[in-house]
Amino acid sequence: MNNSSWVRKYDYLCEECGMAFASFQEYLEHHKLHHPKSIGTAIT
Repeated sequence: MNNSSWVRKYDYLCEECGMAFASFQEYLEHHKLHHPKSIGTAIT
């Protein structure tokens, strides 16, 4: 994997669209766009 070096700048990666975020809060806000009803619910 030669493209792994740039990933280190970000801790969170959106699997839906590939966008990367440096903080979990930023990722969470973005994740709500894909899953507006899933935030705060447990996946069972």
